Amino acid sequence: MEWTDYAGYAGAALTAVNFLPQVIKAWKTKDVADISYWMLILVIAAQSVWLVYAYALSLVPVLISNACLLLMALILLWFKYKFGRKNKKA
Repeated sequence: MEWTDYAGYAGAALTAVNFLPQVIKAWKTKDVADISYWMLILVIAAQSVWLVYAYALSLVPVLISNACLLLMALILLWFKYKFGRKNKKA
């Protein structure tokens, strides 16, 4: 592997865990009030486009990192819906 491959995988790993602290915090606290729906929708749209791009060009590190980030954004969106409704009822 070339140094560029290592850089690509390192960047992919860092990108893949980008939202992980927020997902963990939201799960533990059930508090999602400060998370914007619009930010999540934009991230989901952007990561979806990146997935198409990475797949078309067979860019495995980009594909992996964006798939992970898309998954975490979808989880946060679910938390926003689920926990946001719970907090409104209380």
